Formats: sequence, C-alpha cells, structure tokens
Amino acid sequence: MILKNGKDRTYHFFRWVFDSRRRTDALYHAVYLPVRLLFGLIVRGAENLPSTGPAIFAFNHGSHYDGFFMMFALYRFRPYPRALPVYWHGMLSMPVISSFLRAHGGFSISHDASQAQTRTGEVIAMRNALESGIPILMAPEGKRNSRLGRFQQGAAMLSLNTGCPIVPCSLRGVNKLYDQLPFPNRICGRVEVCFHPPIIPSGPVTEQPDMLTVKSLTQSLWKVIASGIDYPVATELMD
Repeated sequence: MILKNGKDRTYHFFRWVFDSRRRTDALYHAVYLPVRLLFGLIVRGAENLPSTGPAIFAFNHGSHYDGFFMMFALYRFRPYPRALPVYWHGMLSMPVISSFLRAHGGFSISHDASQAQTRTGEVIAMRNALESGIPILMAPEGKRNSRLGRFQQGAAMLSLNTGCPIVPCSLRGVNKLYDQLPFPNRICGRVEVCFHPPIIPSGPVTEQPDMLTVKSLTQSLWKVIASGIDYPVATELMD
C-alpha cells in the first residue's frame, strides 16, 4: 500500500524484518512451510554449496517462481550472507513483490536497449557485491523459457572478473507450473532444486577476459544445468 505521504507500509515492514536476523529467520521459516506443502520443495546437493565466500548461483528459468524457490533453498542451507537476486525490472511494478525485493536488496535488469547505461551500473554493483563477499543469484537465460534457452554470458563474465565460483543449479518440476496450466494447478506441484559442484574459473582475475574463455565457461555452465532438468532444451547454447 502506497500512502499519500509517499511511505510504502509494505516496504517498511519488510525493511524492518530484514534489519534483524531473528525476524528474517522467522519470516523465511513461516513462508517455507506453505511453499513446502504446495510445491513439495526438495533440495539435493546441499553438500556442494561453498561454506564460505561469495559465489554466483546460476539456475534455469522454467517458471515465474524460480527465483523464490532458489532464495528459499539457499536460505535453508546457507542463510548468511543472503544471496542477492538479479531480477527483471518489471517486477518493481508488482504490489508486495516490489516491496519485498527493494527491502531485501538485489539488482534490477531491463531488457530495453534504452536502459543500457542503467544496466551497466547494475552489473558494476553485482561485481562490487561479489568482491565484498556477497553471493548473487541469477538466471543466465535472462527470461522464462519453455525450453532451456540460450545463456547470456553475464555469469561467466562476473566469475572471471572476480574469481568467484559459479554454482550451477538445476530446477526440476518448474516448467509444468507455468506452461498452459489453469489455476489452481499453477500453485502446486513437486519442485526439486539440485546444487551441482561449483565451477571454478581458470586463469587470472581480469576485467577484460578472453571471449573464448567466457564462451567456454558459459557452455560448461549450460551443460551442467541441462543435465539436471526435466524439460526440453534449445539447440543453441548461448548468444
């Protein structure tokens, strides 16, 4: 709710929650139960999560819920520091979700070519976050797809820029939550999150990595994520 004086009550509630670990834990635990009941959320490969240090958690994007599934899965097994999501800027126009994301923190990315300067600023902010020890959560496809789509090279670039590992994450059971399903079938199912072993970037940290290295790392990421999903894949790997 936006008040006439410009204050967003929902945003300030979430900000109050995230200012305290105890309240943050309480929120995640309260929401995790219905998510677990509705979607049967199962996490596999938690032993592959880096115990310390920043990382880039990259996942397939088969439904509109994927980012939230990933946030819950990560929080359950590696709650702090909280992974900051990379999300489509259009989500900032959605009631409640907008307030949650602004209070939680993250990076808003637009697909509009006219927003290139803003997008560059967000990429710099992602790199700064990783260098400060904060993990990042992103979908390399950049949008939801009914097949595993082509990967953009942002995850690989960030990894080579900072030396941070990429943790490939495969979500199963997500594609059927969106594809031509009526309600209430879109809000129930059986979802699995699988964390694969981290991909460690090779070579020195550099702001301008060799593009063949970027392409190779992106291909490796695509293949690992593709190996764990349960819906079709596109024939082309990346842009």
